[in-house]
Amino acid sequence: MELGEVRCTKNFLGKRTVNRVKVSVGVSVSSGLLELDIATEDVPAAELLDILKSYRTKKKYYRLKNGSFVDLEEPSLEMLAELSEAMNLKDKEVLKGKLKLPMYRTLYLDKLLEENESVYSSRDSRFREVVKEFKTVKDADFEEPKSLSRVMRKYQKDGYKWLRTLETWQFGGILADDMGLGKTIQVIAVLLAAKEEGRPLLTVCSACHNVIKQTNHAMKTDSDFAFKVNNYLSQDKEKREPYGGETEVYHYLEFLRDKIGFDKIKEAVKNPLKGKKIAAYYGCLLLRPNSVMKTDDAENPKIMEDFIKALGAEPVIYSQRNECCGGYIALEDPEQAKKRSNAVSSNAASCGAELMVTACPLCKYNLVKNGSEIPVIYFTELLAEALGIKEDGYAE
Repeated sequence: MELGEVRCTKNFLGKRTVNRVKVSVGVSVSSGLLELDIATEDVPAAELLDILKSYRTKKKYYRLKNGSFVDLEEPSLEMLAELSEAMNLKDKEVLKGKLKLPMYRTLYLDKLLEENESVYSSRDSRFREVVKEFKTVKDADFEEPKSLSRVMRKYQKDGYKWLRTLETWQFGGILADDMGLGKTIQVIAVLLAAKEEGRPLLTVCSACHNVIKQTNHAMKTDSDFAFKVNNYLSQDKEKREPYGGETEVYHYLEFLRDKIGFDKIKEAVKNPLKGKKIAAYYGCLLLRPNSVMKTDDAENPKIMEDFIKALGAEPVIYSQRNECCGGYIALEDPEQAKKRSNAVSSNAASCGAELMVTACPLCKYNLVKNGSEIPVIYFTELLAEALGIKEDGYAE
């Protein structure tokens, strides 16, 4: 049945619609970082940011400068927008198409690419190896200390393998809930393994460092606690030397100060950060309880300020530098967590800081997630910049 006819101008007939924006993502691992190579076909790179802005405002089409249209409901654009937001990518990074990310983003990135089959992706062998190691962590080759093998339950052995896998790939991790017997045994297994291998235990996360340091301290000083733990560990009836907290536990920041020395770091600086005003953020876990952590004076610390000075920058002192950012309540009470983190960043900014450094990945995440007034980076990124080995931009 004929209802009528549609007439249109030649100009209208000349309009073209790009049915699909082809996105390709290449992922590789180099020098301990993820390298991403993002490319788009059929769309000029210069217009990509405007396309993403239109997508975020829920428009259905975007008109390119050549007159053709882009369908904004394409899954590939959704993936690209999610990637940009989740990784806190800057506009220039998206335009450049080449960027570097910290290794701990590996599993998130792998899942994102798996869920978006419309996006062509290539993963190098190193990236695939990391993913495989975490997906098969229960089959990892890390053997628990022989003295604990018969007394550790399966979930404790799995937890031990997780901790050793995180250590191997230099990922951060958080023992997020209360320390019951299960996690205590897992932590002691890691400490005992370090003792048997004749090495100290180095941590890069303030939250993990706090848990491990307090457990180790209890094994040294609390005879009742140590007796119960060692008694539990001796259930296999084999003779074993009791663990008494012999393993040395360092936060990486402590290691730089106490084992390498800030003076030597100062001598190695190739790119002095002269003129930069930087606020050190300690948070609540690196310093407390002071009697156990012994990192520095819990009320008036200076280890991070001394670190900043060694790199040639000017430390900014502000009242919130050793107060909690709310990271531990981020899931339970996100509004209160945001209020706490904003109090920290606004206080630092009001005192003249242009940048904030922290020694806790959880604090960094919480401050950035809640919209810090100034950039927040992990202290090793600042070190890399001063030593002249930092790549463009900071990891998010």
